[in-house]
Amino acid sequence: MPVWLVLDTSASMALASQPPGKYGIALQIAGGIALACLDRVSPVGILGAGGREITIKPSLSRDVLLQWLHSLRTWRFDEPTLLGQRLLALEPSLTQRSLLIVLSDFHDPEAIPTLRLVSARHDTICLVLRDPAEDKLTGAGLFRAREVESGRQLLTHGKNLLSTTETLTTQLKKSSLDHFVIRLGTPFLGGLRHFLRSRGTASRRNRQ
Repeated sequence: MPVWLVLDTSASMALASQPPGKYGIALQIAGGIALACLDRVSPVGILGAGGREITIKPSLSRDVLLQWLHSLRTWRFDEPTLLGQRLLALEPSLTQRSLLIVLSDFHDPEAIPTLRLVSARHDTICLVLRDPAEDKLTGAGLFRAREVESGRQLLTHGKNLLSTTETLTTQLKKSSLDHFVIRLGTPFLGGLRHFLRSRGTASRRNRQ
């Protein structure tokens, strides 16, 4: 089965409260999964879900994979998130059932509704990357903020953020989308390895 790694390259993935950030972790995970797929003779493709046009068709070439992973090590702080749009554009070109592994913070409001449609025809895994600052800003009262991708300004409170991990995972569960949450600063490799291994025998079961 072909495997597509859908990597969110948007600005919100690049900004972080601690290194290496969501994007750095996502790229490392994508590389590890890609190499594991090649070892199992599963062709791997890459789809960028940001403003850049990045579409690498599934291939068994290790050199091609490493070349694109290297090029993805650069990022921009003004790149929008187009996860839903990119998935809608990709889906008609998938002539056979595929496995889509999405690495994103899911800030695109169109992402989950689109994934719900795509998952009807293809196996879909959502790897959710979260920065601690996205759930709570310790010691912060009222403050002005600007949404990094849209430029929208808002007045909010450190304990009342617009998007929390709990809210996001609830939406994923309601959409019956398999998911695993990766929290920066928290060990996750053991849990991720178990999630990926067990998914084949426990499909359609939401986890976090």
